Amino acid sequence: MNFTLKSTKVERLLLAPETRETGGLNFYHALAEDDSKRFLIVFEFIMSLGDTFSLEVTYLAEFEADEPVDEERDNKLLTVNAPAIAYPFLRAYIATVLLNSGLPPVMLPTFNFVEFARQQEQNDDVKHLPDPE
Repeated sequence: MNFTLKSTKVERLLLAPETRETGGLNFYHALAEDDSKRFLIVFEFIMSLGDTFSLEVTYLAEFEADEPVDEERDNKLLTVNAPAIAYPFLRAYIATVLLNSGLPPVMLPTFNFVEFARQQEQNDDVKHLPDPE
């Protein structure tokens, strides 16, 4: 199956001069109800920036496949391939927003989605990426 990243967009952005509990970075997928070939990868990021600011972002990456997407059959596409393609765009967005806001940029670490998927198969846990340092 071939698929394409069609767009990215920020659904929610909160940069506040207060600290909040750092929640790290989570992600999940959502299949489009109106088109079986479209799906979203949703990243939710919450981070305290020192003891003065906090950042919260909900970031959407919309993909389109050349055939209908089936959650069971295309699990690797939804949990490894598509998130790995979208993640660098989120990393760049967060670094740019912070830099343009006069704050030190945070560079999210690179992430091995293949290894993460293996661990999830063993744990069957919620999708939660390690906290950025």
